[in-house]
Amino acid sequence: MEKAPDNQVITYEAPWVIYALGFSSKGAYPYRLGIGSFVEDVRNEVEIIQLNLDAQLFETRAKFVHNYPATKFIWLPEKVAVFSSRRKDLDQICSPRAART
Repeated sequence: MEKAPDNQVITYEAPWVIYALGFSSKGAYPYRLGIGSFVEDVRNEVEIIQLNLDAQLFETRAKFVHNYPATKFIWLPEKVAVFSSRRKDLDQICSPRAART
């Protein structure tokens, strides 16, 4: 994978206020992030975005609905992923679920 120039700034404008953000820890995807919305509703969203070095922009790779705003994202560390997954190219993310009262 190519390395992005150190002195370059690339922006991404989400369709909602970004409340949670987490960088992938997988070496094969150094510019992959999970971002979560903050919408005053039960139906919030999570997007996985990744830098396309050729186009010099972030692209949405996946998205899903998340009940309530996510407060953080945790990516499965690469060393653990090697032992726990049959597919070595997978990148796994989780978000703590808010407790219900």
